[in-house]
Order: sequence, then C-alpha cells, then structure tokens
Amino acid sequence: MMRTYLLTMDPVRRDRTLEELAKAGISPAQIVVVHGVNGRETVRNEDLGQACRYLCTDKMVGCGMSHIRIADMVARSEASYAFVVEDDVRAIPGVTSMAAMEEARRRISQTQPDWHVIKLHWTGFPHLHISGSTGAYLLSNRGARILREQRVHWHIDLQFPYALNVVDGPLLWQTFDPQTPPIIGNMSWRFYASQHLFGFGGLVVTVMQFLCVLAIVVLLAVALVLLSWSTSAARARARGA
Repeated sequence: MMRTYLLTMDPVRRDRTLEELAKAGISPAQIVVVHGVNGRETVRNEDLGQACRYLCTDKMVGCGMSHIRIADMVARSEASYAFVVEDDVRAIPGVTSMAAMEEARRRISQTQPDWHVIKLHWTGFPHLHISGSTGAYLLSNRGARILREQRVHWHIDLQFPYALNVVDGPLLWQTFDPQTPPIIGNMSWRFYASQHLFGFGGLVVTVMQFLCVLAIVVLLAVALVLLSWSTSAARARARGA
C-alpha cells in the first residue's frame, strides 16, 4: 500500500484535497496529513543556505522546510517510496488514478531504476528539462535520505534537480490555480507572474514586480540615451550655423 503524505496548513484546503485523493482511489488509511512549516516562525539558521537566510521569503522557507520534513518521515519509514502531495491539487477526470500512478512508477523504474523523484504534476517545459512544481510527486526512500540532508537555498522544486535524480512523469494531477489564458507550460501566466523572486526585510518581490521595475529602468535608460543624442545633435547644428 502506497503511503501518501498530504502537506497542508489550511483545514478547508485539506478537506478539499482529501476529496480529490479519494477520486483517485486513495483511502484515508493511506494518508498522513502533515502540517506545513510556517516560514514566518522559522529560525533562519543552518537549515537555510547563507543567501536564503536574508533573501528567501517566508513562503520559500516554509515550503522548502516542509518538503524536507516529509522527506525525513519517508526516510525513516520502511516503504521503498511514497506519494507526496500539496493541498492545491485536483484529480483529472479519466486520467488520475492509483493504477495510473503505479503504472508510471513501474514504467520509469524499468528504464531509470535509480530515480529519486517522479513528478506527476509539473510546470514549465519538461521536454526542455525546464520544469518545476512540488504539487504531486513520488519520492523514493533513497531520494528521501538525500533530500532530508539538504538546506533550503531558493524554491525547493528548483533545487531538486541539483541533488536528486528527477524524472518528469505523466501529468496525472492538476492544480486549482485559475487557468487564465495564455497558458504557458501547463499553468496560467498569472501563476508565474505571482511567484516570489526574493524578499528582504519583510518586502516580497514577485516576478511581475521585478519585470515591471526592470522595464522602467530600461525605458529610462533609453530615454536618457535619446535625450543625450538629441542634445548633442542640437549643439552640433548650433556650432555649424
């Protein structure tokens, strides 16, 4: 029986996800509900990378530490692998099932027996080896033993490939995030725009905010160059008059 670890901090989202897991044939007896780490209350010590202690947002810290906590639980168990799921996923009708998950694990194990993580939900472009998400994945006991020793340096899903053998499996789970067009890499552009880039002193900078500031800086630089060129041209004409 495959053990499932449900990461949550909200009772409403927890109950919603339990319903989605039931649709896939996962019974309550298989599920361990794990309360997530509150990044705001986490002491920024050696569990975090040097830069992360100052630049990671509370959300980055909490998410990363929560998945490392689950990895420790899996590593301590006798199971050879487990299913890890966050509380924002939903089953895909006609696609998501225990049988489909087991088939994905079996098929990938035949070609990559040393896998550590098999992603069953992803964002980005797996065919280009550019993808993320910790929404739903299988974690081997070997991978769990490696992951539990890691420090949080940034978004934990983007750290996975640097320490673990990560395989992009079939898309068997989706999230409740609004699918506002255009859809890029399985998610709405709003999802990427709202991602935390870094934080400092309680200030959170998202991807969209950073790009807006960058665009303003570039426009100001172009304006200054054009103004300088225009002023130089005017002076040249004045000297020639």
